Amino acid sequence: MSTTICCLLYGDYAKLADRCLRPISELYNNGVEVRLGCNEISQDTEDLINKLLPPSERLTVIKHNPQVYKYPIMRELFNVKPITTDKVMWFDDDSFIKDTNPIGWLNSTQEFMDNTKANMIGSLYYMPVSHKQQQWRRLHCSWFKPELHKSKACFATGGWWTIKSEVITKYDWPHPMLKHRGGDVLLGELMSHAGLKLVRYNTGIGINSDSEGKESQSKRRGYDEPPI
Repeated sequence: MSTTICCLLYGDYAKLADRCLRPISELYNNGVEVRLGCNEISQDTEDLINKLLPPSERLTVIKHNPQVYKYPIMRELFNVKPITTDKVMWFDDDSFIKDTNPIGWLNSTQEFMDNTKANMIGSLYYMPVSHKQQQWRRLHCSWFKPELHKSKACFATGGWWTIKSEVITKYDWPHPMLKHRGGDVLLGELMSHAGLKLVRYNTGIGINSDSEGKESQSKRRGYDEPPI
């Protein structure tokens, strides 16, 4: 398999963790590397991890209590050891593989990315970019090109996406100033300004899903802040 799977788990939400991790465990049991970032997880969630993902050299688990928020733990997961696969797939814990054949789904997802020559795939949305955000990018993002700035950013919503590992390495993603919100839009802008290919894909995957699996309907939990 040419994909490393990274997943963010938070709090006392063992049912969400189970929905997310159970299909991922099938991939893990078939040779896929999995990295878990755990922010203030409960004992029930920890027990679930131990049950579904027995220790091996293909499993990395990073725990923080109190939590360090989404993007600092993402940086840890990406940098704790070298990424040896061509792609990295990201899950928030309210996203999950819907397809009943996770192995076949992963193969199809990898093939789609290869065939479309995409640098990143995910479920695409658009968000206005404020003047202050534009100025922040100008000051803090080496890839920012003022002539390419648009009033709306196209981005893959942050609950699930897959990206070429070389993008993470080359651009040191995620930005070290990111804390918890705004990273998905910022990554979308990076893709655009760097001339990279972002392609729509949400086949067989529930992203930020509610109990019925509807996309982007999961309720926000825990810490919140304005987007960077």
